[in-house]
Amino acid sequence: MAVLAGVWNLVSFNYFLNGTSVLQPNGPHPLGKIAIMPEGYVSVQITTPEAAVPIPNGVKWGDATDEEIAAIARPYVSYSGRYQTSYEGEQLVLTTTVDVALDPSWMTRPQRRNVTFVHEDGKQYMLLKPVGTIPMTLPGNVTGDVVSVLKWEKEIGIRADGTMQPLGEQ
Repeated sequence: MAVLAGVWNLVSFNYFLNGTSVLQPNGPHPLGKIAIMPEGYVSVQITTPEAAVPIPNGVKWGDATDEEIAAIARPYVSYSGRYQTSYEGEQLVLTTTVDVALDPSWMTRPQRRNVTFVHEDGKQYMLLKPVGTIPMTLPGNVTGDVVSVLKWEKEIGIRADGTMQPLGEQ
């Protein structure tokens, strides 16, 4: 779990159909953070650069129109809760029991992700993929079983005792 714990930045978010990337739902440069604590708690935040801007004309969130709020909230994915890790064969699986989420339907079912770690150019990355595929209709009325892949780069490591771990010590 020491490798898993830390703060990670979202590098890419792609939908794959038959092994080919067919959509980047949050664009080519998504924004996101995942904080994974060694004590078994995770918090995930994902959005687009276009949505991560103040509401025009200095309008405050509480005074914004439904359309202004929807433009910010629609691309936003947010959930947190307790997690457990397990192995299915050789595959590490992260299962989160969601306590709170922007989409309340996520609170009715565990979020299960296959976890793979890769090292590239001296950096540590984590790939998260849902366990199984997602039946989906994509732009252009293309339908199929889609696999989403989120690639995260480690920003901060966290030791089991809760202290920060410089990335060079991983």
